[in-house]
Amino acid sequence: MTEDLASASNPAPQVVQLRLSEGAARLVPSAAAAPPPRIDRVTSEPADHIETQRIDPAASARPPSAPGPHRSSGDAEAPRGRAGLALATGSLAFVLGTVNVTVTNVAFPDIVRSFSGVSDAITGWIVSGYALAFASTIIVGGRLADRYGRLLVFRAGVLGLLVSSIVAGFAPGIGVLLAARAVQGLCGALTVPSSLALVLPQFPAGRQASVIGIWAAAGMVASGIAPGLAAVILEFSSWRGVYLAIAPIAALAFLGSLRFLYETAKRDLRTPLDLLGVIMGTAAVFLIVLATLQGRHWGWSSAWTLACFGSGAALLPLFLLRSARHPEPLFDPRLFRIRSFAVANLAVALSMIGAFTSWFLLCCV
Repeated sequence: MTEDLASASNPAPQVVQLRLSEGAARLVPSAAAAPPPRIDRVTSEPADHIETQRIDPAASARPPSAPGPHRSSGDAEAPRGRAGLALATGSLAFVLGTVNVTVTNVAFPDIVRSFSGVSDAITGWIVSGYALAFASTIIVGGRLADRYGRLLVFRAGVLGLLVSSIVAGFAPGIGVLLAARAVQGLCGALTVPSSLALVLPQFPAGRQASVIGIWAAAGMVASGIAPGLAAVILEFSSWRGVYLAIAPIAALAFLGSLRFLYETAKRDLRTPLDLLGVIMGTAAVFLIVLATLQGRHWGWSSAWTLACFGSGAALLPLFLLRSARHPEPLFDPRLFRIRSFAVANLAVALSMIGAFTSWFLLCCV
């Protein structure tokens, strides 16, 4: 009797089963006259397999855990303010890659005068060394970013630009300056490809074409403004101040990468890198760019110029053929079927043409 009163005053919770039959769901209570039941769990299992499980309201109200450091391009885009700052950071990296050419062209006469005992053939490498290192390794820089992590390669490249700019500004001799300029080119090749790859995933697909345009325009505008700023620096300082002025920009880009960028590529070290393809691709670009830069000094019909052009032209189709067949190529021609990839590379090509030739127009005006 006591047990009956206890059970009547404190009825046990009822379990409700959701049975799926012929595409329709039907709630079937265990007792028709029982009070409104509390749903502990919804299941499609047979009734004799039901296990009650209470739902913790506090757990359901708890916010989801924060995402890890890696996000893919399919994730939801970042907040607009953060995405804009990420774009500014990536654009700064591209600016660093372009202004290193134009400011050097303006400061070049002062640099030559400070090393008066050095021949023109050697001082010419102050400009050519950077361009050659940048052009011949930019494909390798992009491949290393995809393989070892874009954010890691980006930060390494920006830090390298920071250090090499300081070294160039305080270079005691022509040898140190030439080495610093070559390192600037290598670090620029690491930074520029990964900068856009780190920014694009933070924007929806419909805005990515505009983002590429802004990113490319930043490099072209900077390449046009940099010669004027370099001339102002030369009025109040020496050519060393031109390189030292690049260091704060690199520092700002590095700080932005710590705050506003996140990793967008998973490291994949299982498949071996095509080292022969790396050598072939780098050598092909190196030889063609070398012949273009030095043809004026060697003579366009000289044996050295023709040998470099011929060797580069012979290696290039062999490199493309190997890349099409290798499972882990340095360069995958099929990527140009992706619209955003093709547009980004076209934007970079046009930006580089504008950045590296604008100083000729400035000198002629």
